[in-house]
Amino acid sequence: QVVDSFTDEVRESIEDESELPAARLAVAYFEFNRAIIDAVADIVPAVKPQIAMYEAIGPAGVDTYTMTCEYAQQQGLYVLGDIKRGDIGSTAAAYAGHLSGVTDGDGLYDPWHEDAVTVNPYLGTDGITPFVEAATAHDKDIFVLVRTSNPSSSELQELELAGGEKLYERTADLVEGWGADTIGRHGYSHVGAVVGATHPQEGKALRARMPHTFFLVPGYGAQGGKAGDVAGMFDADGSGAIVNSSRGIIGAWRKSEEYREDMSADDALDLVARCARKAAQDELWANIEVGKHYTGTVKSMTSYGVFVDIGGVDGMVHISELSWSRIKNPAEVVSVGDTLDVYVISFDPEKHKISLGVKDRSCNPWDKFME
Repeated sequence: QVVDSFTDEVRESIEDESELPAARLAVAYFEFNRAIIDAVADIVPAVKPQIAMYEAIGPAGVDTYTMTCEYAQQQGLYVLGDIKRGDIGSTAAAYAGHLSGVTDGDGLYDPWHEDAVTVNPYLGTDGITPFVEAATAHDKDIFVLVRTSNPSSSELQELELAGGEKLYERTADLVEGWGADTIGRHGYSHVGAVVGATHPQEGKALRARMPHTFFLVPGYGAQGGKAGDVAGMFDADGSGAIVNSSRGIIGAWRKSEEYREDMSADDALDLVARCARKAAQDELWANIEVGKHYTGTVKSMTSYGVFVDIGGVDGMVHISELSWSRIKNPAEVVSVGDTLDVYVISFDPEKHKISLGVKDRSCNPWDKFME
């Protein structure tokens, strides 16, 4: 019904009736995407649009892909274009234009609006270098396929090489090396790795093998990966990876008893948004752990502490946790809108309450005084 609702509007904007099916789908795709983005932008840090789904309906679909990427960036999201490109020479350089943009007589133009892209390493260094150069020059990133979540990945990735290592392990070493000259202040390079949630033991070993490589972790949820499977893919500080949940969020509406075939487009999109938001929040509660770190935003303050949004869910930082010195009011050290690095002290899923800490216990000045 969402697609059908745009028929008359789209028909007025096309020159040939044969363009109607693709144009109508493209508009429906964008409205669906916009509903999802608006619903989860304050919960998730990133989105990963898959370009093949848009290319399948032709030029109108590619337009919708770029519009979606641009809209997501406007909402403050990191956009990871799932394009899985791989070639050499001038062709690879052209594909790297997804990151570098296009230069014309009027300067640099970015038609894609992506912060990162996925890349296929099968052609070796020749196929990766143009992407690394583009990413480095424009402060963007690439994620190289290393240990993917699909069942048949073992046909190639687990092949044993002459030296005894597996092919995916050799690829991991290459990826770590490709990013060696681009390591930033947080210890990670511009060259990331795609490591599937369906391979928890390999993922844990790769984390140790690739200390400067950020992981993109697909295969979570619908493909079988669980929270416990991806835990080993994060570093000791709970960073170093981003877990991708696609169908579990954008398809959450399919499980709703509210859905009806005769719903209006507006009602259907509203349902899509509400279900997506709830699914994203449920993911946060399903994965929260004592000691886990988050980067949050101060939403409000009281005399006894501050409420910090850690992704669509607010946690409380008690006033005693805000400073090692005695303070009378939180406003002495923080303001609404400030970004805080916090960690979970305790939580109660049933009451939806989270207690957060800010103090770094290793820097306790009283311990140092006693020493």
